[in-house]
Amino acid sequence: MQSNPFFSIIIPTYNRADKLDIPIKSILNQQFKNWELIIIDDGSTDETNAVVQNYSSHNIHYFYQHHQGRSTARNAGISKAKGTFICFQDSDDEYLPNHLQTLYEAILKNDTYKVFRTGMLIYENGIPSKKSSIIGIKGGNTYPFEYFTTAAIHRNLLNDKSFPVTYYINEDLYFLLKIGEIEPIYVINIWTAIYHYNPSNSGGIGPNYVKNMMNNRACLDDILSWHHSDIRHFIIKKRCLTELLLLAGHVKYNPKKIPRAIVNNIAIFCRFPMAYSYLCFRIIYVKWGEWSGLYRTRDRF
Repeated sequence: MQSNPFFSIIIPTYNRADKLDIPIKSILNQQFKNWELIIIDDGSTDETNAVVQNYSSHNIHYFYQHHQGRSTARNAGISKAKGTFICFQDSDDEYLPNHLQTLYEAILKNDTYKVFRTGMLIYENGIPSKKSSIIGIKGGNTYPFEYFTTAAIHRNLLNDKSFPVTYYINEDLYFLLKIGEIEPIYVINIWTAIYHYNPSNSGGIGPNYVKNMMNNRACLDDILSWHHSDIRHFIIKKRCLTELLLLAGHVKYNPKKIPRAIVNNIAIFCRFPMAYSYLCFRIIYVKWGEWSGLYRTRDRF
């Protein structure tokens, strides 16, 4: 066993004592054992500390900080990590037992790469819903920037790269796009992790929809100002969807803001007419299928 772990896994958490057992147990059950787990408690007021203390593994390290957000928590984890490769996990998701072993074997066989990722299984209400897309069968690929918690990143790349503390929605996408600008991502065509979809934590239309969507808008506009690769269309679609979600939120919670939201939607249509039109037709198609019961699309928007 090496003096330092091969993988450092960083979990930021905030008031998730009821969920935190899920990722911790999945990491303890890994086939590959040379890892450390760094849990950054971002100011929790629940029993998070007590949950972590239930585990006696010397590989698990717990740190508490005042509430500053996921990005600050992840950056704190990076500063404390000792592993050669850094991984990130969320406090309610899990790795399958072969996750780290799969990454390790790929790293040994492809030592010119510094970023690796596998596929993600998406569960909804505990039931498998779909798989994340993996472009190509295997090998180098610069596309797969979502579901970044399947990724392993060489620590040398993180000397001058960190999560943007200004954003708390799509901050992980922003981070991996920055990494992808300097390094290709080696895609492993195996699905080794589970993302538990939770609508209440998706940054969508809830009581805090205005704050969430404004933060999302700022993040995506920032990305569009500097990122110009072949996934730009994907970012543009997300940007158009943000304005549509804001409008939908106003319809539900604050009708007085509908006129302004309509103006903003016209503006985003003028900015990205093809993407906005496609997205609207896609939403109509999906919703009609759901309402009529005639069909149900596998993917939504």
